[in-house]
Order: sequence, then structure tokens, then C-alpha cells
Amino acid sequence: MSKKTMVILFAPLVVLCLIAMLEKLRIKELTFRISGVIVFGPTEEKEAINGAGWVRLSAPGSVRKATVEDFNSILISHLGCRKGMSLSKPMPEFRLYPLISAAQAKATNASVTDASNLRVFALCKLLCKLGTLDPRKAEGKIVACLRGETDRVDKGLACLQAGAAGMILCNDYADRNSLSADVHYFQATQVAYEDGVEIFNYIKSTDKPVAFLIDPGADRRNRPAPLMASFSSIGPNTITPEILKTLHPDWSPTTIRSAIMTSARIRDNSFHPMEDSSHFEATPFEYGAGHIQPNRAMDPGLVYDLTFSDYLNFLCDIGYNQTLFKQFQNGIYACLESTNLYDLNYPSIAVPKLSGSLTLTRTVKNVGCPGTYVARVRQPSTISIFVEPMTLKFEKIGEERSFHVTLKAKAVGEPQGYAFESLTWLDGHHYVRSPIVVTAAT
Repeated sequence: MSKKTMVILFAPLVVLCLIAMLEKLRIKELTFRISGVIVFGPTEEKEAINGAGWVRLSAPGSVRKATVEDFNSILISHLGCRKGMSLSKPMPEFRLYPLISAAQAKATNASVTDASNLRVFALCKLLCKLGTLDPRKAEGKIVACLRGETDRVDKGLACLQAGAAGMILCNDYADRNSLSADVHYFQATQVAYEDGVEIFNYIKSTDKPVAFLIDPGADRRNRPAPLMASFSSIGPNTITPEILKTLHPDWSPTTIRSAIMTSARIRDNSFHPMEDSSHFEATPFEYGAGHIQPNRAMDPGLVYDLTFSDYLNFLCDIGYNQTLFKQFQNGIYACLESTNLYDLNYPSIAVPKLSGSLTLTRTVKNVGCPGTYVARVRQPSTISIFVEPMTLKFEKIGEERSFHVTLKAKAVGEPQGYAFESLTWLDGHHYVRSPIVVTAAT
């Protein structure tokens, strides 16, 4: 039996084992939450997969100071100047060096997929892995490598071992504009995806391509912050929950989660929408509820709370049977017949298959001073969102008020793709924000 056949045969078993492990983890975390312990669900996947409402995922982002230092390295060739990023040493001589691609420098025994179309990521294998470059071809030249699969610094080491004079690390499409000031073994710089496309095209367009790398220098400027990391999975940012628990010892884990989520921000320090690492506008799929604001989380105004019974009803709605319930619930739990999955009192709203209209219910609890809150809805162009009532009045701490949210598609098949909106309750001091994500039924 070939290795390929063995992988195909064993893959389903591995998947089943992973599913079982994930299910046990979720049940264990639900048990912790019953006991008042706050739990967080990390993931090693690029896409965070989490169907359990009590598991909390976090997304990494960068928090830059108002003044930062980005170490820019300039690439000079017949293309002109292209800005890269590096912390490497300067070139040994101030002159133009021959420039080749990793495919041109590959060793005879090395396998390199044709990279004639850089935009097709699956076919771009100019990866400069250790031992894949021929010193007779790379010596004294600057080698252009493609980012991916192996460590960025290891690519430079592969070029150095082959006797290259320098390396240009070109981002793949997945990483686009995400650059890092790495400390390379020798002269190297990293460039964005579009610049990499031009560099590889330049190498193919002439018989004698040349380039030179200028020493990296510090660039001090105001930059937007926070910025979502390129390796970030999906989920709201979190702070150490013990801080809130110390200030509010009577708060439940779900109350703390709500305070963290609804007080988070989605704009950077320049008051523009947060960006991802490629400088496109980020969405809740990158930052979840937003970037944490500890001071606001300590005084959120209103919170969305949940009980153990709410979680059990949620499990009923997604198909749990009595055998599964017995793993964390003594005795038999009688599922209610009238529960609605969309009515789980979560601090966000997600409707994956909107057809026509849908009305759901949420309940908020006052944990601040008495006051009157007014609903503000950010309306998308393809969906109508109605809140009833639009005003909630609270006269004491602990008082609860319920409201209904109706989502209605303005046309059949709308929205196209995902619509990202929000509902915010305001009293002049607090901003209790819930993200809304909607897609149309297909």
C-alpha cells in the first residue's frame, strides 16, 4: 500500500478523533462555566471553528505606539526603488548585483514547481528551502524567494549557504502587504506581494537583471493602531478576566464576557475602521467583537447574561440527545419545544441563511446607574433592521429589559456575501455594541 493510499484511508479516522476530542473539550469547558470558571478556547487553525457558545476565542492584533520605528530597506533595480523591510546587514559593496529567482538557482536534485504565474498561489514554489539552491548558480547574486511553508529567516540561510550576496523575500498573495523586520543571517529584505510580482516579471523580462539593497533605516511616523495580525484566527479580544472578577465579584462568567465584547472598539487611533495586516478594512471575521477597552469593560452599562439552562436549550437546538447530556448533566434534561436557536442571549447576532425576514429576542441587564438607553442601528444597503422597542429605561441595578430585532432582506438573494452591521445601545455615557453578521439563504 502506498503512502498516499494510507493517508486517504486514515484521514477520516483522524478527523473523527479530532471531532471527539473537540466535543470533550467543549463539554469540559461548559462544566467549568457552570462552576463559575472562565475558559478560553485557543485554536491553531487559520479559520477558527467554534460551534459552542460558551467557548471564547481570541484574535491577535498589534498595538502600536503613536510613534513607531519600522525598519525599511530599499531595493534598487532597473524597476526603480521598491521599499522592503529588514534588520539585516548592508551589502558588502556599493554596486548592482546580478538578480535571479530561486527557480533559476535550484539545485539539480531539488524539486521546484513552475512559477510562471505568481498569482496562482498553489503553483508558486520558489520557496528557497534549505539544500535546494545550487552554489554554482547562486554565488555572488541576489536571489528572489517566495514566502511560505518554511521560516522566513531559514530562506535567507539557504541563500547564504549557497553563497548568494543577498535575498529578496517576496510575499505570497495570502500575506500580501504583511511585512516583518527580521534579523536575517545576511543581506536581505522582504517586499509586499505586488512588488514581488514586478520583481519576478522583471527577472523574466531581461537577460541581465540586477539589484542592490540599501541599508535598513528607521522610519518614524504615526501609524493606525490597532492592526489585526495576519495569522489571527476569528474571535473577540480578551483581557485577563480576574481584573473584572476582582472589581465585580458577583459577576458571572457570561456577564464578564458580555462586558468585554460589548465595550470593544472597531476603530483605530486615527478613528478609521481597523485594518488587517494587508491594510484592507477588517471585519468581525478578523477582530470578532473588536479590540478590548479595559476601562470601558469595567463599566459596560448593560450586559447580556446567560444561565446553564440557556446553554442546555442551545444544545437541544443543535441536536444533542440524552446520551450526550449525561456527560455533564445528572439525570434527564427535558428539552423545551418552543426554543429558538437565534434567541440565545449572546452579545452578538449571526444569521447565516436569511430568507425573507427573521425576528429574534435579546435581554439586557443593567449593571450601572439608572438611565435610559436608545438603540442605534447601522443599516446595510441590502437588509432592513428594526428594533422594538427603540428605548429601554432602567431604574435600578439588576433590572432587565427585553427587545426584539427583525432582520429583513430587501430583495431575494440579498445580501450577496456577508453583511456586517451592528446594534448599539447608548445612554450618553455607555456604548453597548453588538456586531451583526448576515448572509442570504442559497
